[in-house]
This record gives sequence, C-alpha cells and structure tokens, in this order.
Amino acid sequence: MQQFLRKQIKTEPESVRILLTDGTEIRGKMHLLPDHRLLDLLNSGVSKGSFLAVTEAWVKLSHGDEVHLPFLAVNANVIRLCFPIT
Repeated sequence: MQQFLRKQIKTEPESVRILLTDGTEIRGKMHLLPDHRLLDLLNSGVSKGSFLAVTEAWVKLSHGDEVHLPFLAVNANVIRLCFPIT
C-alpha cells in the first residue's frame, strides 16, 4: 500500500552557485525536472514565496566559516544570484 502513496519524480541534478542577500555563498545541486531550465525552477519558487531544495550543499557564511550539508532549503526571496557551474 505504501508504494502507492509515494510517487517518485525523475529529476536531473544541476550544479549551482547561489549568492544570498546577506553575502552567504552556497554551492550544491538543484534538481530540475526533465526539459526544464534552472530559471524555470527559480521563477516557480519566487512566485510562491517558497523554499528551494539544494543537496550536497557547501555553505560559506559571510564571516568565512564553511559547512557541508546533505540537504538545505533556501528561501527563494533571499537569492541575489544563482547560476550553473561545471
């Protein structure tokens, strides 16, 4: 019965660098739906005022400390820049 309650959606990981309004820098992966762009994901999050998921995130805080997190939810309203990295 539980297998019917969970629906897995196939996504494609995209390595990104995100700069927040407070100077925090995040490097990690955002997961895009097939045939969608990073911009599509960002626009959907901003319009809803929601949080965007980043996995395998390296967070460099404005005072210089760095931390690794397997999962991070980022408020779309505090993103200043976000771009793919290779």
